[in-house]
Amino acid sequence: MAEDIITCSVGDFGPWQRRVLFLSWLVGFSVAFHNLAVSFFMPNIDHWCSRPPLFSNISYDIWKNLTIPLEEIRGQVRHSQCQMYKLNDEYDFNITELSVLNRTISCSSWDYDRSLYKGTIVEKWNLVCEREKLRSFMQTSYMIGFLFGSIVFGTLSDRFGRRNTALLSIVISIIAGISAALSPYYWLFLLMRFIVALGVAGLANSGFVLVIEVCGPMKRSTVAVIKELGFTVGLMILAGLAYLWRDWYPLQLTISIFPVVTFVLYYWFLPESPRWLVTRGRIVDAEKILNKAAKLNNTSVPNGFFDRQEMMHNYKHAGPENVMVHTIVDVLRTPNLRKIALNMFFCWFVNAFVYYGLSLGVVDLDGNPYLNVFLSGLMEVPAYILTVFVLHQWGRRYPLCFFMVIGGIACSVMPAVSQDMDILKVVLAMFGKFCITSSFEMVYIYGAELYPTVVRNMAIGCSCMFARVGSAVAPLVRYLVFVS
Repeated sequence: MAEDIITCSVGDFGPWQRRVLFLSWLVGFSVAFHNLAVSFFMPNIDHWCSRPPLFSNISYDIWKNLTIPLEEIRGQVRHSQCQMYKLNDEYDFNITELSVLNRTISCSSWDYDRSLYKGTIVEKWNLVCEREKLRSFMQTSYMIGFLFGSIVFGTLSDRFGRRNTALLSIVISIIAGISAALSPYYWLFLLMRFIVALGVAGLANSGFVLVIEVCGPMKRSTVAVIKELGFTVGLMILAGLAYLWRDWYPLQLTISIFPVVTFVLYYWFLPESPRWLVTRGRIVDAEKILNKAAKLNNTSVPNGFFDRQEMMHNYKHAGPENVMVHTIVDVLRTPNLRKIALNMFFCWFVNAFVYYGLSLGVVDLDGNPYLNVFLSGLMEVPAYILTVFVLHQWGRRYPLCFFMVIGGIACSVMPAVSQDMDILKVVLAMFGKFCITSSFEMVYIYGAELYPTVVRNMAIGCSCMFARVGSAVAPLVRYLVFVS
């Protein structure tokens, strides 16, 4: 019945659905901003033991050549980032008299290369050497917050509606994001980022489910891909903002204040999902929204379409006081739904793990990191376009398997490529991300279509939970590879 309400009264995809799509499309900006800003917050920048105040007039090059020992890392010789020669206590303050002892000591403070970045949280809290392990906790804690947000806000969305949950999520992300920028301590920064992730997860899931529920079945795959292009555009805008500021503090403030625009637009123009209203027995509210939508789409609701007596009889137990709150147990209750859910959980985990592993590592490739991130986002555009074509021609299941297998092969070949073949490694990484971008989008669409309406948002939230586990593990693996 909920399916017929949309397709019979307002059509599959008209001006009303395009408005909802545009509003949901803006969500991708905030998701990309917060999910991948860590690439510019904590880049791998060069650092070395700092000069004592008495030698502040010495250039960095002279200081490193005189006091910093050389070491070989992965076949490359460079100055140590954590050790220096102990200075002779009997030196003159003239550079020509500076002498060192033939033994090293650990750095007590550091100077940082600022050729690309004016300020990072690595420099703010000295997350280097013995404290370098703390760096991996930031993105992991954020993704754990995203995980919990997917569960909590998935339940809230099914209980209180897609629109109300989205508005609450925006407020949480704004307040916590600004608080993160003002945090004087690293642990407080991590906590605020965790709370930001809660809000961003609720916003992402509610927006996606809403736009799927207002569109007809024939348009869902195209609409879902167009919506996810918002994330891609947001990633490219993030690269531009990071290049503009080159400092983590104004960048964090900028990406935290931006959702204010989204909140205003959502509050005034975003409708509640008619499908959700019908499943809750709120027939009158669904009728009002669909009449407005039909007017905007230049269609008309058939006479007698809203037989309230029949609808209320069918949904007499769907009122707020009697409605069943669905949980993950309901998603796994029946054998068929359990098989679907377990397959989706695995696919979401794998796709998120590979996608974020590649996305977070793009700043470590040779070249300008801002340009690398921008091109990484730009590269996703043809992947989404291809996804639309493939989904219409060959369905969901086989294309999903194909892109996951081919992308996995490309990533698996990378470790076997010799160190001097950097271009080939970059090509394999980009091809792997191209494939994983397509398969990740297919997982979103496939899962949303397989789950029934009454548990759809909860099921998507649970699937997203497994995706967040994969994305939380990705930075830890990247850290292990980096330190090895």
